[in-house]
Amino acid sequence: MTNRQIHIVELPKGKLGPEHFRLAEGAMPQPKEGELLLRTRLISLDAANRAWMQGATYRAAIEAGQVMAGGAVAEVIEARAPGFAAGDLVFADTGWQDYAALPARHCQKQPRVEPMSHLLSVYGVAGQRQLVRREGKQEEEALLNEMEVTGQAFEDMQEQNSRLIQQLREKDDANFKLMSERIKAQQVHKLQREEKDMLVEQVGLKIYVEF
Repeated sequence: MTNRQIHIVELPKGKLGPEHFRLAEGAMPQPKEGELLLRTRLISLDAANRAWMQGATYRAAIEAGQVMAGGAVAEVIEARAPGFAAGDLVFADTGWQDYAALPARHCQKQPRVEPMSHLLSVYGVAGQRQLVRREGKQEEEALLNEMEVTGQAFEDMQEQNSRLIQQLREKDDANFKLMSERIKAQQVHKLQREEKDMLVEQVGLKIYVEF
């Protein structure tokens, strides 16, 4: 049994076209211990495919003569690793070919859904990105709401502090006024007592002189 493959024969310097690819046949891969033999069911065509032709990204750059790289939904034909069995569906970097033998640790087990193409859309990378964006937006909105509540609470606290300071000032003013009145009353009482003493002294002196 042979393995149909799509090779990239030349890296594009401009617009990508069919002339950059070639259909070839390779040997049927044989899985080693810890690997899975996979049959490609659906290949994911992404913008990243074009980026890989321009240079290294999160993966090594594609070179001319290689099987075109790409992720795919694949069916396990033979499992030589625990946790997998023939018939399981996985997402893996199979490349553009019918069959691939890959380490099981690099394969993500997928549920069986209909249509299977949902595994590359709503349940795939695109759907996960949208979910992350949605969760991120919800977190952002929650943070903004929290900041709004916190800001309002801070304003309320400032207003309460202002009222308290005003009350303390008014109380201090009242205490100062009361203290001033007491001091003034004490001073008046002292002056009155001194005047009385002087008057008593003067009257007593006059009586003493007349006698």
